[in-house]
Amino acid sequence: MGLLFKIALRNLTRQKRRTILTGLVMFGGVLLLSISLGIQEGGYGYVIDAFTGARTGHVQIHAQGYLDKPSLYTNLKDPASLLKKLAENRSVISYSPRVYGAALAFEDKKTTGAQIFGIDLAQEDQLSKIGSRLAEGRFFREANEVVIGGGLQAILHSKLGDQLILVSQGADGSIANDLYKIVGVLKGGVDAQNRMDCVMSLGDAQAFLGLGQRIHEVSLKAESYQKSRQLAAQLSAEFAGQGFEIDPWQVVEKEFYEFMLLDKQGGWVTYFVIILLVTLEVLNTVLMTILEKTREFGLMKALGTSPAQVFWLILIETGLLATLASGLGILVAWPLNDYFASHGIPLPVAYDLGGVVMDKLVSEVSFLSMGLPFLVSFFTALLVAMIPAYRASMIVPVKALKSY
Repeated sequence: MGLLFKIALRNLTRQKRRTILTGLVMFGGVLLLSISLGIQEGGYGYVIDAFTGARTGHVQIHAQGYLDKPSLYTNLKDPASLLKKLAENRSVISYSPRVYGAALAFEDKKTTGAQIFGIDLAQEDQLSKIGSRLAEGRFFREANEVVIGGGLQAILHSKLGDQLILVSQGADGSIANDLYKIVGVLKGGVDAQNRMDCVMSLGDAQAFLGLGQRIHEVSLKAESYQKSRQLAAQLSAEFAGQGFEIDPWQVVEKEFYEFMLLDKQGGWVTYFVIILLVTLEVLNTVLMTILEKTREFGLMKALGTSPAQVFWLILIETGLLATLASGLGILVAWPLNDYFASHGIPLPVAYDLGGVVMDKLVSEVSFLSMGLPFLVSFFTALLVAMIPAYRASMIVPVKALKSY
């Protein structure tokens, strides 16, 4: 086998121009595939982090049936023990209990629908960094203070310090109504849902809606969004039979997730074209090599070289070229992907993707972006070389020697 490696290396240096051109095609294909995959994965990672971090979280816990049909009356009856266990779970980085409700908001002569969003401010800020989304004012410090979304402010023409009347249906069947002071306004951007929000303390929301200690949702943050399914499965097993519905963000935001998968599938068409071009160039090189060396292979077989040795010689030659060219492509792609992961590529025009504003493309250094292009290039090169190598191994020495 060592002799075959020496002959393969010699063959690569005999036709330097062809070797360099084929190597450059492999190098370019691996480099382009690596950066494309890195930007695809990094871009979606950026979007998912922004999307889940803004409001959704990585995992959500509801009462059975709430996710399919949200209702004021479908709530978690005794959340205290649940929250205590979540606080003790090392896989849960942070969590936030929430209350939701629909209401009519009045100010002066204007009225519109509003979404009540009751939160524990300290817990919510650990989960979604809601404190960074203030456009003006501050968050509530006392009872009956609220922060409203930008859409609500635009409709009601509200200013800081204005009094806001909220009217809704209480969970106990009563008419809920109260007066609140506007102390802050949320800015738009990442979370489009907050436009019509009326954010208040968890206690104020529970009191207004007549919920007592009940809540509608607990949103959780895992170590990363990739571990959301794992955390959801773990918690589902831990709280089995207690009437909880525990779902990862892929289920909570099903439409966004399916759109992302569809877009990824479209990207793989482009990657297939890149791989196909590299494959055709490798196949062309191997066929030309065999055509030029037909007499040489015939002489080798006449001198006692077995068909298996001829077959492996061609595969080793192709494999060495693929290893060198693909390896160089990965060596160049690695720092580029790392730079794009840290700094990103600014976009001339920001665009909206599922409520998340994208203003730059970011990459990711992972096995998918670094290891997969190398393996695809290497094994594809070997695969396309097999049939020509087999034909060369079956050459009849007498006919091969008469080919010139």
